[in-house]
Amino acid sequence: MKIVIIGASHAGITAALNLRKLQPKAEVLLIDEDHKDGLGYVSNGINLYLKGKIRSLAEVAHNMRTLQESGAKLITEWRVTELDPDKHQLILASKEGKNETITYDKLIVATGSSPVTLYKQIEAENVYTYKNLVQSKQVLAALKEAKEVVIFGAGYIGLSQTIKADMVIFSAQTRPNTTLLKEKVALYEDETVIVNEYLQTSDPDIYAIGDIVPVSFDKNKRHLFLPLVTRAVHMARAVALTLSGQPTAYDLRQKITAAVIIDYFLGTVGLTEDEAPFLEQNTGSCSGEFDLFTQYDEENKTVNAKLTYHPDTLEIIGGQLISQEFLLPDLNLLADIVKHKTTIPQLAVEDFGFLSEYTSRFHYLNELAFKVLAKRANSNRVDKRL
Repeated sequence: MKIVIIGASHAGITAALNLRKLQPKAEVLLIDEDHKDGLGYVSNGINLYLKGKIRSLAEVAHNMRTLQESGAKLITEWRVTELDPDKHQLILASKEGKNETITYDKLIVATGSSPVTLYKQIEAENVYTYKNLVQSKQVLAALKEAKEVVIFGAGYIGLSQTIKADMVIFSAQTRPNTTLLKEKVALYEDETVIVNEYLQTSDPDIYAIGDIVPVSFDKNKRHLFLPLVTRAVHMARAVALTLSGQPTAYDLRQKITAAVIIDYFLGTVGLTEDEAPFLEQNTGSCSGEFDLFTQYDEENKTVNAKLTYHPDTLEIIGGQLISQEFLLPDLNLLADIVKHKTTIPQLAVEDFGFLSEYTSRFHYLNELAFKVLAKRANSNRVDKRL
């Protein structure tokens, strides 16, 4: 079987490596229009560099040696210009103007996302956005010379203001790279790809993975475009297993994000209370601050936790954590709670490991769920009196 992957993104590279491990005899071909040195670049490389975690931005690009040693074939600096699903053909164009036609048995599209171009509307020098290695190197070089820097974060706010600065950096607001798929497979109105649980498009021989596949919450196709590396690589593994004769469904509802900002860990899973109305979902929520350690521990750090749930069924659909303690394991636990459609009453009595010297009798997630139930019980008593 000949499997062609378009896009040496995190998803594309992972799919190629996993396919070669699962199907050593399969022909796996990976195509990307960029130079091989920048493939699989982690887009927050600049942050890691400024924190002293890496000495060069190239350290967070994928090591192509592992791909070559796997036996996968890599074609770089060629762009796929046409897709013919009926003939199972792709037409490639090189930078020198040459064309080539290749065929496939199964096609995986992992073309990722690209920064939007709103920043180009500012008529000034030293205005940047970055997502790939080349863009990141340009920003880093400019930072070494700049004295005043303006960074535009989420949302394009403040564009009408007059701000004096040596350089302006836009965080990478992106859009899916799906031009090749238009009128070939079914797309949503935001140009992300419609797939089934096996990441199969409306064409049974074409699969889509990575940024171009949105977070989908229900059968009514309500969804969010949310590029995340962790989703991309897990989708890639699921497709590799499916194409290797082990059909593996991927939960399209999965949404886990985490960051450390000014010594604070911030994490969210599932739906937030602010996102729910856009997806036409009614929600209830409850939050609280809890001690992370026992009374015997001198270091008394806390966590601010929040649960989002359906008010009728009490199914937990999201959660958020903020703490000065690194709580990624707890966030993964919370993601599992959401994935398995755990209800508030179930979480209130869920057993967690207990060691008297280190942990409280009830986990703080137990206590937060119980807080919801106590609030509902008190509300019901008031209603009966009225």
